[in-house]
Amino acid sequence: MSSHFPVIGYVGSDPIFRMMIGRALDLGVDFQPSPPNDDLKNFRQFARQCNVLLHSKGALPISTIRTLEAEGIILRPSSVALDFANERNKSVSNKSDSVLSVLVARSMHNQFAVWTPTELSRAQNLSVTPAPGLSTTVLLEAEKLALAVAAESELVGVMSVEMGVDHEKIVIGELNVHPTFAGNWTLDGSFTDQNEQHLRAILDLPLGDTTMTCPLTVCAPFYSGSQLNMYRPYLHLMARSPRLKFHHYRVDGDTAAPQGHVTALGDHLIDLLECVNHAIDYMRGAINE
Repeated sequence: MSSHFPVIGYVGSDPIFRMMIGRALDLGVDFQPSPPNDDLKNFRQFARQCNVLLHSKGALPISTIRTLEAEGIILRPSSVALDFANERNKSVSNKSDSVLSVLVARSMHNQFAVWTPTELSRAQNLSVTPAPGLSTTVLLEAEKLALAVAAESELVGVMSVEMGVDHEKIVIGELNVHPTFAGNWTLDGSFTDQNEQHLRAILDLPLGDTTMTCPLTVCAPFYSGSQLNMYRPYLHLMARSPRLKFHHYRVDGDTAAPQGHVTALGDHLIDLLECVNHAIDYMRGAINE
């Protein structure tokens, strides 16, 4: 007797595919990259063979998503969730250098999960979880707001809800209905990471535990810079910081794109920030000691 597992088709960027496929394999899910979507006939045939068609940000125009949905193909995120996020994002006038980011998940049968709020610093290009300097009251209120947004948007999957905090008053900012950099810390810092949770949600499986695996995490992308050999830095960094975690995307030919990200986990924020900043400088060749 043969076993049956669902098939998830994927349309989008290679880095997300690389991070998602490992979690899909762990669950026994058949995770398949789509053919080019400009070949509409083959693309449609592929989509019909999938239980769910998963797409990353900007991979499909909204018109194509609506057309496929009208043909009975299930896409995540759906056009409803995308329309909701796009409409809300129009009202976001400017992007602050530092925002509160809350990652939330919802399944088709209305099960919700929320992660510990993160401080996302665009200026420093890193995230710190839990967001420092905020009261427990503010953090809990931020989680409640994220859960409310997920319900209102009819989200199925994972969403990042950005918020501004001014004197403990929270204002909802940009919404992103895909796994994002803001949730990369969860790959090491949470019992269930954003990619696995995204798969659970779109397959309507019970959602996983989002409890942090350690008191603090700091996560940042790294770039190649002047570094030609992106593997050799492991020798130094792994010896210097045995608890530092690496996720390499193998993005070739685009030095402006992140090559991967690193995550430091521990108890002392200053030490974690120093560890991560040293790692990203070493990975791009800015320092060699």
